[in-house]
Amino acid sequence: MAKLSCHIEKTTAALRRPPRRWQSGCRFAKYYPVIRSSVTMVELKRLRNMGYCEGSFEETECGEMKEKPYSNKMRLKYLSMVQAEKLKSLVLARVRVARTKLWVTRAVSVLLLWAIAMQLRSLGDVVSSSSRNPKPTFSFPLPPQRVYDNNGYLMVSSNGGLNQMRSGICDMVTVARFLNVTLIVPELDNTSFWNDYSQFADIFDVEYFIASLRDEVRILKELPPAQKQKVAESVFSMPPISWSNMTYYYNVILPRIQTHEVVHFQKTDARLANNGLPEEVQRLRCRVNYEALRFAPPIQALAEKIVRILREKGPFLVLHLRYEMDMIAFSGCNEGCNEQEIDELTKMRYAYPWWKEKVIDSEKKRLAGLCPLTPEETALTLQALGIDRNIQVYIAAGDIYGGERRLATLRAAYPNLVKKETLLPSSELDPFRNHSNRMAALDYYVAVESDIFVPTNGGNMAKVVEGHRRYLRFKKTILLDRKAIVDLVDLFRAGSISWEEFSSEMKEAHADRMGNPAKRLVIPGKPKEEDYFYTNPEECLARIDAEPQFKCLLPAISASGMEDSKHGFEEEVALKVEFKCSINDVRAEKLKNLVAGAMNLDKLKSLMMPKSPGFDQFRLWMLVITTMVILLWVFALQLASMGDNIGSTTVKFDSPPYFPPPRVYNNEGYLMVSCNGGLNQMRAGICDMVAIARFLNLTLVVPELDKTSFWHDNRSDVSQFKDIWDVDFFIKSLGNEVRIIKHLPPRLRKKVQRDGLYSMYPVSWSNMSYYYNTVFPRFRKYEVVRFIKTDARLGNNLPVEVQKMRCRVNYEALRFAPAIEEMGKKIIRILRGKGPFLVLHLRYEMDMLAFSGCSEGCNQSEVEELTRMRYAIPWWKEKEIDPKSKREAGLCPLTPLETAITLRAFNIDPQIQIYIAAGDIYGGNKRLAALKAFYPNLVKKETLLPPADLKPFQNYSNQMAALDYLVSLDSDIFLPTYGGNMAKVVEGHRRYLGYKMTISLDRLVLISLIDRYKNGTLNWNEFSQAVKAAHANRMGSPSQRLQFPGKPKLEDYFYTNPQECLPSIVMERWRGAQSADGGIAAGPRGADGGCQWGQMETAIRGGKMKTAAEKQPSSMACIKFWAVVISIMLLILWVCAMQLATLDGKIMVPKSAFFSPYSFPPQRVYKSNGYLIISTNGGLNQKRLGISDMVVIARYLNVTLIVPKFAHGTYWNDTSEFADIFDVNHFITSLRDEVKILKELPPEQKRKLESEPLYYMFPMGFASLEYYHQRVLPRIQKRGVLLFAQTDARLANNGLPEELQRLRCRVNYEALGFTRPIEETGRKIVDVLREKGPFLALHLRYEKDVLAFTGCKEGLTKEEAAEVKQMRYSHDGWTHKPIDWKKKRERGSCPLTPEDTALVLQALGIDNTTTIYIAAGEIYNKERRLADLAAAYPNLASKQTILRPEELEPFMEHADQMAALDYIVAVESDVFVPTFVGNMDKAVQGHRRHLGFKTTISLDRKLLFGLIDQYKNGTLLWGEFSLLVKKIHEDRRGKPARRRENPDHPRQEDNFYSNPYECLPPFASTFN
Repeated sequence: MAKLSCHIEKTTAALRRPPRRWQSGCRFAKYYPVIRSSVTMVELKRLRNMGYCEGSFEETECGEMKEKPYSNKMRLKYLSMVQAEKLKSLVLARVRVARTKLWVTRAVSVLLLWAIAMQLRSLGDVVSSSSRNPKPTFSFPLPPQRVYDNNGYLMVSSNGGLNQMRSGICDMVTVARFLNVTLIVPELDNTSFWNDYSQFADIFDVEYFIASLRDEVRILKELPPAQKQKVAESVFSMPPISWSNMTYYYNVILPRIQTHEVVHFQKTDARLANNGLPEEVQRLRCRVNYEALRFAPPIQALAEKIVRILREKGPFLVLHLRYEMDMIAFSGCNEGCNEQEIDELTKMRYAYPWWKEKVIDSEKKRLAGLCPLTPEETALTLQALGIDRNIQVYIAAGDIYGGERRLATLRAAYPNLVKKETLLPSSELDPFRNHSNRMAALDYYVAVESDIFVPTNGGNMAKVVEGHRRYLRFKKTILLDRKAIVDLVDLFRAGSISWEEFSSEMKEAHADRMGNPAKRLVIPGKPKEEDYFYTNPEECLARIDAEPQFKCLLPAISASGMEDSKHGFEEEVALKVEFKCSINDVRAEKLKNLVAGAMNLDKLKSLMMPKSPGFDQFRLWMLVITTMVILLWVFALQLASMGDNIGSTTVKFDSPPYFPPPRVYNNEGYLMVSCNGGLNQMRAGICDMVAIARFLNLTLVVPELDKTSFWHDNRSDVSQFKDIWDVDFFIKSLGNEVRIIKHLPPRLRKKVQRDGLYSMYPVSWSNMSYYYNTVFPRFRKYEVVRFIKTDARLGNNLPVEVQKMRCRVNYEALRFAPAIEEMGKKIIRILRGKGPFLVLHLRYEMDMLAFSGCSEGCNQSEVEELTRMRYAIPWWKEKEIDPKSKREAGLCPLTPLETAITLRAFNIDPQIQIYIAAGDIYGGNKRLAALKAFYPNLVKKETLLPPADLKPFQNYSNQMAALDYLVSLDSDIFLPTYGGNMAKVVEGHRRYLGYKMTISLDRLVLISLIDRYKNGTLNWNEFSQAVKAAHANRMGSPSQRLQFPGKPKLEDYFYTNPQECLPSIVMERWRGAQSADGGIAAGPRGADGGCQWGQMETAIRGGKMKTAAEKQPSSMACIKFWAVVISIMLLILWVCAMQLATLDGKIMVPKSAFFSPYSFPPQRVYKSNGYLIISTNGGLNQKRLGISDMVVIARYLNVTLIVPKFAHGTYWNDTSEFADIFDVNHFITSLRDEVKILKELPPEQKRKLESEPLYYMFPMGFASLEYYHQRVLPRIQKRGVLLFAQTDARLANNGLPEELQRLRCRVNYEALGFTRPIEETGRKIVDVLREKGPFLALHLRYEKDVLAFTGCKEGLTKEEAAEVKQMRYSHDGWTHKPIDWKKKRERGSCPLTPEDTALVLQALGIDNTTTIYIAAGEIYNKERRLADLAAAYPNLASKQTILRPEELEPFMEHADQMAALDYIVAVESDVFVPTFVGNMDKAVQGHRRHLGFKTTISLDRKLLFGLIDQYKNGTLLWGEFSLLVKKIHEDRRGKPARRRENPDHPRQEDNFYSNPYECLPPFASTFN
């Protein structure tokens, strides 16, 4: 109570101020001490006049002055006056406090009521969504008008039907927006087949169209008078080129508009490309189509009436039945028509000259799936799909050809068949009846609103409606596969298949054709064959690369009584999961709006709150309270959601894996394969077959396994694919690449039974050309082809996309069957429980010795037994074998004794567990005795598991081999004693999992060393050292795959070293983990840096789908929700009251040594998935760009980033750390709203690393975000801390979401600020240069190390060339030693010499008085080589000539800090000219683009070298030379341009940081 009294007294004193004091300008925290002091002095003066003295008072615990307790004769005289004064002050103070509390209560109440209203609205959405789909809405408040310089006027005449014109109008608005022209309201086509004279205003709401887009483009109803008069005389008309990109419009169309002022487009259909356009262009197309193009009020009102009529009777299906007379005539399809009708249709086709195709084979076209379905075929299809016959079917089409006669079958199947003509009275349709586009508009609206939409042909309406329904949260649209339907219908009618088979095949064919999220099919150069943009506008939909992808979809609403569950047409549980997620999306969107509104709270508060001394403290606490309200409200929503989930009675999943959307492509045939060989030979073959099927666009039938191999896995219950691998996961995980089915369709099974199956042996080691040119035509001919063999049917060295496909199948899709995987993990758990273990693939089985003919260590009877076995197997071709010569050639497997000696030579710990991954060892325990003597912890699966566990696998060699495969992958060390298929495939898999230690024995060397050791030529130490030296680079570390063109059996096997799928190769040795005596340490688990099987499994499974079940809000959930809301209200009011009671007028403002208070963004709060440590490599700018990428990766993976460590092993030997070059505090704080960055690991993580080694990896170069999510994130989550040993170019240049590209820019151009010493010194250099006028920064790459590395000798003397060559050969990290420098120079791969640079600058017209700053290191032989350049440009400068030695001294020994000074000057210069490509060139060029496209001359060295040589030999005169140089570089001055892309070869495409156009101003106003 004493403290509370103090606070009340302090509050009273603080609030007791005359109002005019505030009016005089005294406000906020910094004035509080002055006010308090002045008031205290006034009080003391008044009391002194009453007879008190300064000694009459003492200071209380509250810091206030109090009268001392002593008697005074004047005290009684003035006591009454003092008490009255205090009483008055107390009353006034309490009144002010009461007013303040009242305003606080009002503000909090309004905020809470607002939150409750939002929640009620959200709950209303939940309830209403249970009965119907969300209604599409097009209304929104009109945006502010965009002001821009008008480049001219665009008139357009749309062509085609309603939907063809609709999409064309969207494209024209987009073109007008990005060309900055004024669009005239489009004219509609009045000359088409349909003879509709409607204008734009008759179909669309023209006023709304203009107003709703005014923030993007200016639209007028007609031309201004001056332009109208000009057009009356003549107008420039043209049809734009179809499927054009924005470059065409910038380069071709814009100049014409600027020249003629008014341009008229005669056609609008398909004038913009589907793909390759900027995202903002695509989004604007969507905005026009789905928001701005609102139908005219009469059409809108009547369409809504039709929907209401249909809704009153329940859900409905819209059938876009394209069976009008004009469609049948145009297509030439006459299925079901009589002779008279066929003649009538043919005459109509010939009557229209613009229908170019006259002679048409109807049957052929129908079988190809190019005909619209007939009403009869449609009825069968809908029934087979399980559509309830009682559902309303609305026909969105014109008059059906043949009328009711042709509709009879459909009406019999679906009696509730309706059209707009049957739903509305004739009088209401009369205004639209003779206007086909208006009638089509009614059908469009109803189709968009329907529960299910089914088009029977792929016209413009079908495409545009499908896209609109995707935009409205993927409403169900059944996309009929007409080719499959026609085949099935014919088979059913012929009696070849039953109704059940017909229905089952129909559902299977359409399981992935329900309008679900999918990637738009892109076929560069063939826009008509790829997916239409308006069919799948994925840039405007839920992002495919989000995590997890497409989890939240809107469910299709089934009709009551629709037999979905009966027929398996839709999984009800899946729909409920999706529906729940969509509701959460709605809530998230509303929360976003709530937070956005809260941002303006300060402005609102400044209007509401009276100004008072405690006002700033009040502002602070109001901000805190507002944040609490928002956070607690979110918490309440989550509790309510948890209540729903807990109370749900719907079936729950156990976190099913996410599978990508299936790839849609034209199937070219069916591939059946019969695998041959053992498990791993078949495994590799299956990977090759999937790759072939993918790139030939075939459907693959699940492979058959070998039933005739040596291993006798061929009984009646022989292992099939599903017995070894998870067949369902295999099919679904590859769904977005290739279609895989378990069996041939019934039609083809019958065909194969009737005609036989075409079988062939593909040629071994073939490339893709063989399959395209030789094999593919056979699929066209036979449709089904069977490959009899699969082993080694593809070459080792193929295009990257083929190789990556092979890897994906091998390492992700081929997951073992659950029973095998579970047993394999059990073996691993047993081994792990006892510590690290080594897997020894000991190939010393009887069949291996017999096959190889090797008999080392065998007695005579054993040799004879092996020989008899070899002769007994007819397909083992080699019979007569000299075992001695074969062993000396290193072609024999090691014996157990030789293996024991080898392991000892490696100093493998004798106590380590050794798991033998092999069959029965020939000679049994007798032969294993020597090995067991050295390594007593020798185990096998038979000794680890009880017989009952192994019994299901015992007689199946392939399944037993699968167990060994799993254990081999997870082992700490893998050592094969022979190079068979398992050794090769496991080695490659372990490389893929992060280069796990695999010792590849060099048997040729080993046998020689072992024999020399046995005969005493070598002692043990010499033998051991020789063995280690021979295998120093054979530990599974990164290496290039050995290639022998034309000799594939001699080169490295692809699956042994799939380098296209691995992290970039480093030149240093990967493994250095050796013990003190040089042996391999048997450290703890993961000591070799590899990842374990569990992580691989996680990578395979990918993102996990949300599995909350949909359930209507129950009463219990509502009670929980409102209980939470009321509790929150009480809590907030209590906190508010407490804070108001403690207002004391003091605010503690946090201070920063670098920035003003509150200048940093708010900190982002997220659950960290772990810690990422990075070790940057290369020079300054290579590190800089790598750091930017790492921040983006940390942000995407939600991990905490540790301030980067700089590698000190570079050529320049700079020991600078991050904090020596960059402002570390600014770096951390400026990015805190994106990613958490720490200067060092937390103590608990440090302690953890003391007991176990730090896991590190080399990320793949130019990797996608999917790679980091699937390969890197699981490792961080498992281990807590991960080290990236390289950072340069670890992230792709293209294909990343725009927000992440912009984050890369933000890090590079804002967060990575240099330290104050570097920044001030760099600015000083710039200031000195600026005093002399404009200056040019010349990045003259002519240092000695550059010449040595490139091998370029132009202009060097013999002595200089020899010195440079010696330097190149002395540097181990530079791999290219012999270099043909002349060819290299011809390719433009050499830096310009200073002499050539002087010529080029003069030819470009650079004034000789210009100050030229040389941004480079020490020029090689500077005095001699710079003479010509100094003669041409005497004002040469460098940091050494500008700064005093003492100013430069702190940086002299630090190459990176010196480079930072050059970076600042180069970015600030008026012109920047790099003479050679490098990281500084890229980084500075991009930075200058970011600063407004500052002039950067990118020299074309290839052309320049040719011109310089011609000029020097007299072929070109100076004038010609200068003119050509200028001409070449007209478009190479750092102006806006598209980044060049090359997905297959990312090193050949433009680096992101040289042209970060996602972060630059739009091209519209500056593009040249």
